[in-house]
Amino acid sequence: RFLRRPDAAELLLSDGCRRTLNILSGGFGGGRWMTDALKVGYLDAWQCPGAMEGMTAWYKATPLHVPELDETVTGDPLAHLDPGKMQVRMPHLLLWGLEDKALRPSCREGLAAFAPDLRVIDVPDADHWIVHQRPDLVVSAIRNFFDI
Repeated sequence: RFLRRPDAAELLLSDGCRRTLNILSGGFGGGRWMTDALKVGYLDAWQCPGAMEGMTAWYKATPLHVPELDETVTGDPLAHLDPGKMQVRMPHLLLWGLEDKALRPSCREGLAAFAPDLRVIDVPDADHWIVHQRPDLVVSAIRNFFDI
């Protein structure tokens, strides 16, 4: 919910992107993959004019409701949609870090109704930053998926 705040981009940029770096190195995987070179690259990219606003725009625009832990969602605007009309009939690859603390396994429940040709690869030793933690696996899985 923090990323939906009107001042989210400003807060994420404040104090040399301290909060943003804490997200990467704190509760979402510990940031053990963050090298000094990657940190410099991220800081440069985040501080480009409009970049952080663009990064938070998706969270502000999505109709999805993120409930509190003990909250039951009612009135979900997506709940009434017919999955048959929302299907994307092409192959999909989902690489899922099982240690992800932002996106829990329940987030992917029902995806096959929208993506009937769905291949899921569970990665037990990765989290939200799977592309950094397991780059060889990610590249190999994508190459195999596209048969290249």
